[in-house]
Order: sequence, then structure tokens, then C-alpha cells
Amino acid sequence: GGMVLGLLATFGILNMLGIYLGPIDLSFQPLTLLLTLLFVLVVACLASFGPVFTASRVRVRGALRYE
Repeated sequence: GGMVLGLLATFGILNMLGIYLGPIDLSFQPLTLLLTLLFVLVVACLASFGPVFTASRVRVRGALRYE
């Protein structure tokens, strides 16, 4: 859903800019989309390591008592 809305928004912005700046060519590379998805997944996994290690050190009894 979000990717479709993003592509539609991109075409709309390029059309509006094309009125003032002239025609703008847009090329869509499926490989770039897959590489971007892979990059986002790797960054998300790396960003979650810290919180996971912190949460793994908390004892269940202490976590339940805290709430």
C-alpha cells in the first residue's frame, strides 16, 4: 500500500515540477527496490540488538513487579 502511494506521489510531484522545470525522466529499477528493502531490514535488525540484549538481562520477576 505504502509503496503504491509513494510511487503515485512521486509521479504527481514530478508532474508539478515538470510544469516549471521542463520534462523530468523517471526510471524505476526493481533491483534498487530490493536492495533498499534489504538495507532497511539490515539496519532494523542492527538497531534492535541493543534493546534485545538489555531486555534479555531483565529478570521476569523484576519486570512483572515493575508494572
